[in-house]
Amino acid sequence: MKKVHIELVPGQPHIPLLFPNLGAIDRPERLFTNSALQTLREPFVEIAEDPAGADYLLVPHDFYRIAGETEYLARVVARAREHGKKVLIFDYSDYDSPIEVPDSIIFRYSQYRYKKAPNEIIAPPFVEDLGAGGVTPRMKGERAVVGFCGWADFDSPGRRLRYYAKLILVELRALAQGARLRAHRPGLYFRRAALARLSRSALVAVNFLIRKTFSAHAHSILSDPQTARREYIENMRASDFVLAPKGDGNYSMRFYEALSLGRIPLLIDTETVLPLEEHIDYSSFILRVSSKDIDRLPQIVADFYASLSDAEFRGMQERARRAFDSKLSGEAFLRYAFLHLL
Repeated sequence: MKKVHIELVPGQPHIPLLFPNLGAIDRPERLFTNSALQTLREPFVEIAEDPAGADYLLVPHDFYRIAGETEYLARVVARAREHGKKVLIFDYSDYDSPIEVPDSIIFRYSQYRYKKAPNEIIAPPFVEDLGAGGVTPRMKGERAVVGFCGWADFDSPGRRLRYYAKLILVELRALAQGARLRAHRPGLYFRRAALARLSRSALVAVNFLIRKTFSAHAHSILSDPQTARREYIENMRASDFVLAPKGDGNYSMRFYEALSLGRIPLLIDTETVLPLEEHIDYSSFILRVSSKDIDRLPQIVADFYASLSDAEFRGMQERARRAFDSKLSGEAFLRYAFLHLL
């Protein structure tokens, strides 16, 4: 087991990696992520009192909660250099800005392929294991059923206006700096574009439940949380493919929830970097479609579905669940990373 030396910043919560060592932190406002975090019981690392005896120096807080603590970070970096160690950093935000801490290894959720630094490791978010009670593969039908339950509309004119203002800003930056920046369009753009194309096509069957706010946070959900969650899970179970565009960050929690249920994510690729891409054959259990090909999305899905035999379709679902179990749940990823990546 790797040993880490830590210095806590008073008043700041520690990261999930340390829940087994220092105790879990309850975040009830995170309606469904919170329950996933409470399952972390067996330690991933050992805490070393002396940095000389540690394998790494670990920043024990989500990076952007302490990014302004410049003296603290300088002290950690200096101590790491003194002892010839690397600094481990965890960024659980939606940001993709460079984290410029010398001699660091950075675990983060959100990044774009063209921006990814050599010292960055993409991690999966912590999600509930929706298939913990058992997974039932779907039988192949006449047409592919594409499912989506979630936020893709607006609850007020003000929110709609802010969305279009943000979209215009991204387009202006893309014109000035390069078309790659179009991958930075808001997640709602890719959701709405994909949903519109799929809804208008007879090539696929759609299973959509559109909401006007984000339903995974206590401050934004408009309906009863348990009802909303039940509808969300049942929507996935009743679908062959689960539409999984990016959110505010360039990653999708829905992607991993679909895997946990043994469903095939339909990933809208916005310069997306997936965890452990060098170690996992994603093509064997997901369908990845470039964001540049959204106009052709129904045809791509229909052709791919038609190319699968019944056994191949079932196999994709089974491999999706196995990938979640072995490497892509938050807990499995941390165990794999600390055993094989560091």
